Amino acid sequence: MACRLSSGNSFTGTLVFHSYDHFGLDTGDLEQTYGFVVWFTLQHHDRFNGKYVPPISVVDVEVPISGAF
Repeated sequence: MACRLSSGNSFTGTLVFHSYDHFGLDTGDLEQTYGFVVWFTLQHHDRFNGKYVPPISVVDVEVPISGAF
Protein backbone atom coordinates (compact mmCIF):
# COMPACT_ATOMS: atom_id res chain seq x y z
CA MET A 1 0.00 0.00 0.00
CA ALA A 2 1.30 3.41 -0.92
CA CYS A 3 -0.05 6.25 1.21
CA ARG A 4 0.60 9.98 1.29
CA LEU A 5 -0.48 12.39 4.01
CA SER A 6 -1.94 15.63 2.73
CA SER A 7 -2.18 18.88 4.62
CA GLY A 8 -4.15 18.67 7.84
CA ASN A 9 -5.52 15.27 8.70
CA SER A 10 -6.35 13.81 5.29
CA PHE A 11 -4.64 11.08 3.28
CA THR A 12 -4.61 9.51 -0.17
CA GLY A 13 -3.20 6.19 -1.26
CA THR A 14 -3.56 3.05 -3.31
CA LEU A 15 -4.26 -0.47 -2.07
CA VAL A 16 -2.78 -3.11 -4.37
CA PHE A 17 -4.11 -6.68 -4.22
CA HIS A 18 -1.84 -9.23 -5.92
CA SER A 19 -3.31 -12.68 -6.61
CA TYR A 20 -1.39 -15.66 -8.02
CA ASP A 21 -2.87 -19.08 -8.69
CA HIS A 22 -1.92 -22.16 -10.68
CA PHE A 23 -4.17 -25.02 -11.60
CA GLY A 24 -1.77 -27.89 -11.05
CA LEU A 25 -3.08 -31.36 -10.35
CA ASP A 26 -1.86 -33.75 -7.67
CA THR A 27 -2.68 -37.37 -6.86
CA GLY A 28 -5.88 -36.43 -4.99
CA ASP A 29 -7.37 -35.16 -8.25
CA LEU A 30 -7.01 -38.57 -9.91
CA GLU A 31 -10.12 -39.84 -8.15
CA GLN A 32 -12.39 -37.21 -9.71
CA THR A 33 -12.86 -37.74 -13.44
CA TYR A 34 -11.20 -39.42 -16.37
CA GLY A 35 -10.24 -36.06 -17.90
CA PHE A 36 -8.22 -35.18 -14.83
CA VAL A 37 -6.22 -38.41 -15.14
CA VAL A 38 -5.19 -37.45 -18.67
CA TRP A 39 -4.40 -33.90 -17.59
CA PHE A 40 -2.37 -35.17 -14.60
CA THR A 41 -0.37 -37.47 -16.90
CA LEU A 42 0.41 -34.61 -19.29
CA GLN A 43 1.60 -32.40 -16.40
CA HIS A 44 3.69 -34.99 -14.54
CA HIS A 45 5.00 -37.66 -16.92
CA ASP A 46 8.73 -37.28 -17.58
CA ARG A 47 8.49 -38.00 -21.30
CA PHE A 48 6.58 -34.72 -21.88
CA ASN A 49 9.51 -32.78 -20.35
CA GLY A 50 7.41 -29.94 -18.87
CA LYS A 51 5.60 -29.19 -22.13
CA TYR A 52 2.16 -29.20 -20.45
CA VAL A 53 2.63 -26.99 -17.39
CA PRO A 54 -0.36 -25.91 -15.28
CA PRO A 55 -2.14 -22.68 -16.28
CA ILE A 56 -1.08 -19.72 -14.14
CA SER A 57 -3.31 -16.74 -13.37
CA VAL A 58 -1.85 -13.47 -12.09
CA VAL A 59 -4.16 -10.57 -11.22
CA ASP A 60 -3.26 -7.17 -9.79
CA VAL A 61 -6.08 -4.89 -8.65
CA GLU A 62 -5.38 -1.32 -7.57
CA VAL A 63 -7.93 0.50 -5.42
CA PRO A 64 -7.47 4.21 -4.76
CA ILE A 65 -8.28 5.31 -1.20
CA SER A 66 -8.58 8.68 0.50
CA GLY A 67 -10.09 10.07 3.62
CA ALA A 68 -9.62 12.07 6.77
CA PHE A 69 -8.95 11.12 10.36
